[in-house]
Amino acid sequence: IHCFIFTNFLCAEVVPDNPSISTSALAIVGFSFDIVLMALTLAVMVFVLWNSKHPIVRKSSPSFCMLILTGIFFVELSFLFYCLPLSDAICHLDDWFVITGVALVLASLLAKSYRIYVIFHNWSAQIVQVSKWSLLVFSASILIIAWIMMVLGGGLQAATVQSSSDQFYSYVICEVPNLTFQMISLISFYVYFILLFLAAAILAFLNRKVSSVYSESSAVGLVVYLWIWLVILYAPIYYVQGDSTNSNQVRFALRFIATILACSFTLIFLFYPKISRVFKRK
Repeated sequence: IHCFIFTNFLCAEVVPDNPSISTSALAIVGFSFDIVLMALTLAVMVFVLWNSKHPIVRKSSPSFCMLILTGIFFVELSFLFYCLPLSDAICHLDDWFVITGVALVLASLLAKSYRIYVIFHNWSAQIVQVSKWSLLVFSASILIIAWIMMVLGGGLQAATVQSSSDQFYSYVICEVPNLTFQMISLISFYVYFILLFLAAAILAFLNRKVSSVYSESSAVGLVVYLWIWLVILYAPIYYVQGDSTNSNQVRFALRFIATILACSFTLIFLFYPKISRVFKRK
């Protein structure tokens, strides 16, 4: 999903027609929706913390639920920065929050799915246990690798670009000054995150027959498949948009739609069933 993972390379905002909060109705709508989604994410966080000892929530690993929610919140927060006029600081914040958010979500989904797979696909007579701390170390390693790739890819800077189709039109993008580093980093991130998506999808498929009381394989599968399709559909459309005023508005709309879809459906698929079951028991 370019809107989540690779905004740092081509997140165009226009000058003076950039879709910022103060000048664009589209950005105001996007900003408002994102604020509502962030508030909803925080509410779900409070719910998980408040009901962390409830049997339903406890079986779904509250620690990893919180990591997933934190990742979702970071992705939503990065979109707020995207709504603002770009500067070097905004480029860095947008980049770090979106990469960290996606890495947290994926790492947590992988950790939860792997534990279910190890426990319920154990054909030996011995009892297999996977400690929470080992899974947290695994999740942290995925996040640290993403951070290292970001550092090696070079720092982002806000650069003004003159439109090739309109001499009176210019816009600002976040980009790595070195074009070679930019392309290597872009390809590396695509490969890295797609591999993580595929690993999560495979584990969800292997866990599909595990009882829903212990496994969230169906929900995890739906989330992963949604994000993969967003990657497949979003990235090509984003890159063929040119450099006109309308194309930059389309880029903004694409990121807004992808952010809303990915974050809201992740909340619905993973957390709505828990919330409804907890309240039904009460």
